[in-house]
Amino acid sequence: MPQIRRYTNGAERQRAYRQRHKPPAIAPETGNPQPVRLIPEAPSIRNIPAHARWIALVNHSDSALRTAHAEMESYYDNRSEFWQEDQRGEDFKEKVEALEELLESMEQLVSEHFSVTAGKRS
Repeated sequence: MPQIRRYTNGAERQRAYRQRHKPPAIAPETGNPQPVRLIPEAPSIRNIPAHARWIALVNHSDSALRTAHAEMESYYDNRSEFWQEDQRGEDFKEKVEALEELLESMEQLVSEHFSVTAGKRS
C-alpha cells in the first residue's frame, strides 16, 4: 500500500523541516521571540583571527547572563517574604548580587573591547 503524501512538493517538505528544527529565541527582558543571530564559523585556517566570531560569542554570553539574572530576580521577587528573610533567601540574593556585579563588569568589557567599533582600525 503506498504512503500518503504529506507535502505536495520538495519545497513544502523542506519548509516544514526547517520550521520543526528552528531553535527558539527568547528576548531576555520581555520573554518575547526575537530573531536568531547565528555565531559565525571559526576560520578553517587557524592563523586567521576570528574577530566577528569572538565578538558574537561575548555578546551571546552577555545576553545569556542577562536572561539568567532577570529570571533569578523574578524568582526571588515571587517568593514569600519569609523565604526571602530565611538563610536560603539571603544566600540566593547574594548569588543575584554577584551576578549583577559580573554583568556590570561584562558591560564595561563589552563596550571597551568587544563592541563592533572597538575592533576597527583607523
